[in-house]
Amino acid sequence: MKEQANRFPDSPRWAYGLDGYNYSREPLIREIKTGSEVVGIVTRNAYDCEILNTPLMLIADVDLGDPRLNDGCFVQTEREALLALRDAVSNPMQWLPKYQQSYEVAYQGKSPLEPSFWDSSNRWIDQHRLGLGFRVYRTAGGLRYICTTHLWEAGRNSENDFLRYVYSDYRYRRLCKAQQTFRARLTPKPWRIRQECIEHPDRVEWRNKPGEGIARTAEYVKTVGSNVVLPELSGLLGTHDSTTLALIDHDVKTYLA
Repeated sequence: MKEQANRFPDSPRWAYGLDGYNYSREPLIREIKTGSEVVGIVTRNAYDCEILNTPLMLIADVDLGDPRLNDGCFVQTEREALLALRDAVSNPMQWLPKYQQSYEVAYQGKSPLEPSFWDSSNRWIDQHRLGLGFRVYRTAGGLRYICTTHLWEAGRNSENDFLRYVYSDYRYRRLCKAQQTFRARLTPKPWRIRQECIEHPDRVEWRNKPGEGIARTAEYVKTVGSNVVLPELSGLLGTHDSTTLALIDHDVKTYLA
């Protein structure tokens, strides 16, 4: 039974792949649909956690106080992180122009052959200038933001510019760009769950330690900006909130894992 008890070490390097994330193919658990359209999927990662994947609903995880983040996306406190989010919502032109600038660099100042290319980027900027709204959650490592008011497209420069502006770490941004999907861990990391091993003659039972409460992955804090939830995103948001226990009653004792 000792092997069972130690199967989740305190600092499990085996849980991560390149640059802190596992890029391997993950088993599909279920699909999330709006009507007949699949808008997201839930997969199981290398250390047995459920992961929400969607290209449409922007999810930004922000780590706090982590000295390993050395590319400029590093914040010490929730207050500092939330100030950046509020600024991004109230003054979107602080980060939206970078969308066009990134293409100007890519094309060395030359416009693409198709004029509609720039028309498309201008329309995207106009659509995202007003009415942005984000649900803010607290996680074990920091904060999570979910945009409920607009449809996004993971992997584009515009989305990456926003993630960088609100201090989302470079590993997560790299993963979103490579896989063209936003991701959110829905269930607790196994080694963070405060459980004890109870040995029976014929089986092993894992129980929550007395007084520790229930492990959850996210805790809803507030909404910054508009509280509108697009119909296309309601199923994704519902999956996130129900599986992470983000909205559990405040009278219930919980801890973030």
